[in-house]
Amino acid sequence: MAQVKGPSRAQLTLGPVFRRVAQNTSANSVEGHSIIQQLHSPVNPDLNVPQQTDGDGITAEALTDQKGPVQDRPRLIIAVDFGTAYSTVSYAKIEPGVDSAGLPMSKIRCINNYDNATGNSEARANARADNVPTKLLYLGPGVPDSEFSDTESDPENDSLSDLDVQLTPVPERSYRRRRKRGRKSFMPSPRRRPEPVWSRPPGTTVKWGYCVQYVQRIPQEMARYYEKETVELIKLTLGDEDGEDMDLRRRREELAQQIEILRSKNIIQDRDHILRDYLARLLQHAKVMLKEEEALEEAQLEYVLCVPVSWSENACRTMHDAMVKAIQACGLGVLAQNIITELFIVSEPEAAAQYVMASLGSEGRLRQGEVFVILDAGGGTVDITTYKVTSDEMGPLRLQGEVIPPDGALCGSSLITERYSRRLRAKLTEIDPTGGSDLLDGIATAFVNHWDMVDKPRIDINHKKTMQLKFGRQYHNNQLIKWTESEIRDVFEPSLKGTTDLLEKQLRLAEERGLIVNKVIVVGGFGESPSLRVRIRQVLANHSNGSGEEIEAIWPRHFPTSAVARGAVLRALDKRNGPSRISRSSFGFLRHEPLGDFPEHNEASVMPRRDNVDHVEFVRDTIYWVIQAGEELPSRYQTEPILSCHTFETTDVKLICVEKLYVSQRNHRSHFQRHHPENQGASLLSYIEIDVSELKKEFPLEDKADAGPRTKVSKRSSRIVKFDLVIDVEGKQLKYEARWPPGAKTPEEVRVRKSGYVSLAPSFVPGTE
Repeated sequence: MAQVKGPSRAQLTLGPVFRRVAQNTSANSVEGHSIIQQLHSPVNPDLNVPQQTDGDGITAEALTDQKGPVQDRPRLIIAVDFGTAYSTVSYAKIEPGVDSAGLPMSKIRCINNYDNATGNSEARANARADNVPTKLLYLGPGVPDSEFSDTESDPENDSLSDLDVQLTPVPERSYRRRRKRGRKSFMPSPRRRPEPVWSRPPGTTVKWGYCVQYVQRIPQEMARYYEKETVELIKLTLGDEDGEDMDLRRRREELAQQIEILRSKNIIQDRDHILRDYLARLLQHAKVMLKEEEALEEAQLEYVLCVPVSWSENACRTMHDAMVKAIQACGLGVLAQNIITELFIVSEPEAAAQYVMASLGSEGRLRQGEVFVILDAGGGTVDITTYKVTSDEMGPLRLQGEVIPPDGALCGSSLITERYSRRLRAKLTEIDPTGGSDLLDGIATAFVNHWDMVDKPRIDINHKKTMQLKFGRQYHNNQLIKWTESEIRDVFEPSLKGTTDLLEKQLRLAEERGLIVNKVIVVGGFGESPSLRVRIRQVLANHSNGSGEEIEAIWPRHFPTSAVARGAVLRALDKRNGPSRISRSSFGFLRHEPLGDFPEHNEASVMPRRDNVDHVEFVRDTIYWVIQAGEELPSRYQTEPILSCHTFETTDVKLICVEKLYVSQRNHRSHFQRHHPENQGASLLSYIEIDVSELKKEFPLEDKADAGPRTKVSKRSSRIVKFDLVIDVEGKQLKYEARWPPGAKTPEEVRVRKSGYVSLAPSFVPGTE
């Protein structure tokens, strides 16, 4: 009897014939990826072209019809700078017909009025804060019979605490049930109860931003809960795990332990859940403020994400996926395909350079070929990057990055606060040894928060005469908490030295490579420290730029703590002359291939498997790479159709085909099994199910490979489902689609169409349109 034939070599020019025989979508098949469940496209029982909807069942097309054509609606650009210690959201609204490239900088604004930014709920005072701590506090459950209520201890009552990002978990079921002889049955029993949706333990409360330190300073409030876990510096977990900075490694290890504790208590599902928790609250607050400004009315939303230059495609994709869930949770926009189609990713130093130089006007114009350094001294990390200007004076500022490898260290201003806090806590214990841990922690938190916001930004340890006046006077139990000049220097010195070491190393590397550095642009909250400014000027005074000229230090004239977020909007307003659309990712389909159809099978010495349905020998779980990293992808691009083959028993009632899309940051040879070293780094990105049960009679029957004269008629044949697989690149969106019947020449001939969608924005270099 005949079997499903593999492709001839002539056929390979049009794409190989593959088989997909196992429709098992159990937990193992999706490899535990939490994002897979949300990307999975549900089965379409009507076999029509599926309409993608948002969480409320409203299609993107319907939304457009209600609000009018896109070109007649204002654009609202929202930029998110997710920082290690502080985060910022900036925005600009562009009315129809307005040239966005010429939008005044005054039109770029930042979200403010964060609750408890100044320790209270006074709106005018809070409006001065244009960023918010990247902190979460997980509390709960509550201690029974507590005499304090939420409203008594927290006037704001943290209205965002109930904004939980709930996920439907990847099913923990196996689709195999008891088989009848000769039957392949991978479909779930219809009587099986659905898996419960994950939820946090009752009584769990989530605080965020300034509310974290507000609650921490009230011992009675903290005592109301059995569990108290503060999460900060979570951004560090997205960086390069092989970095040389020992402090970064130690912090990542501590964060990994903290994440495991929270996960074991069912407070979170994984690390990415923390990202979603924070971003959902950040964007919810932004939504409230934008509504008050009437900025959301009729607007078409576009998002900008600021990322470090060192972030990989995987880190960018993780942030995209977290942003998707956060946007869906707070309702800030409609994401029709579970992806952010209008997402522009920009590197943090490039965004900062855009803003600082634009704010200087004609004085800040950089010449083509000029080399400068961006020193981003933030709350957590200090990052340094050297750029070369590639644009002329007539066009928008465009930069060539990584002319010297970027560098960074965990030595930002929050580390100064940590050292101060540890010393203060020890001093309080000396004054009040019987005060109790919770009480002293609350007192220390209140003192530290005030020192961090009021005293620390004014201290210049280089000027002995004025330093003592800016320590701040603190009392406990009517005793003055004494600080010496030496103690304050010890608190500042590691961060100052860490920052200047980075700058000196970058300048030395530039000199070794013959690069003439003309300017050092300093941004970030720590960059405003008088102590650091003096140190930076001292470093530059001891360095020439190779041509005998002094290196100029430049600080933002306005909004130093939000320069990155504001610059991100500025960069998104004019995307001309950006990097080429070179993919940093490879994309491929998981297949089962007939044994021997490709020489790679023999090269890998694979052990064949016999198909349970048609009994053909095949190689299981190979990957056919359709797009390779390093390829340039036009904004409109379609791959040649790939013929895919699925086999079923003639007695199967449900015919459901599964196609899985894999991604990697490397180039790969096709036709090797998923776990082969050739596919190292590949991971499951998305999958779709195609239900063709209602068309059962239209699919041909073919004899099984071992069918003979004595084989029962009912066991002799198998049903073959074939369709085309196509990848469509549409701007920043990758659509992969299954089409039946195969070989359809026109869209009208396609009777069944099922699509999955993936964002391409993380796969491009930041700044790519």
